[in-house]
Amino acid sequence: PPGRTLPRAGEDRFADVPDADYLEAIEAHYAELDRESGEDDLRQRVASAMRKEAKSLERKLEKVTRELTSAEAAAQLERQGELLKSAIDRVKRGDHEVVVRDWDSGADVRIELDPKLGPGENLERIFERYRKGVRALTKAGAQQAAVRATRDAVAALAAELAALADGAALEAFAARADVARLVKKYAP
Repeated sequence: PPGRTLPRAGEDRFADVPDADYLEAIEAHYAELDRESGEDDLRQRVASAMRKEAKSLERKLEKVTRELTSAEAAAQLERQGELLKSAIDRVKRGDHEVVVRDWDSGADVRIELDPKLGPGENLERIFERYRKGVRALTKAGAQQAAVRATRDAVAALAAELAALADGAALEAFAARADVARLVKKYAP
């Protein structure tokens, strides 16, 4: 059960204020509290937007890195295509694979084939996959550089936000086009 003590008398924050200025003093006090609360809210919204953007960029960077890894197999496809060219006369429709000696390493290389396709069609398929891999590698390489640059820019913005001390600077920072875009996207 609650205790039996009476509540203590509070402190009158406006005891020093003359009666004529009483309402103005209350308004000024709560306006300051409201301003501080607004600054805190704005700072939290901007910081939240930057965290979300950084997280999104990290996920995108991981995706691009995975694409780069898979596209790097294109070099292997080119090598298989060149080796298949040298053994195209031994390939027949219905073959599942062909084993070709690599003239550089001297090792036997097993090249998987589509049994439904003829020798020339299998060769064209391998080179088409190679060209597709090269295009993906080029695109992913450019994306990776762009995503890293954007991630670094967001990290710089976050550091700049942490260094802001007063409300006017915070409002000016939040009004910048790059910051406003992030806030609009993640914390409208």
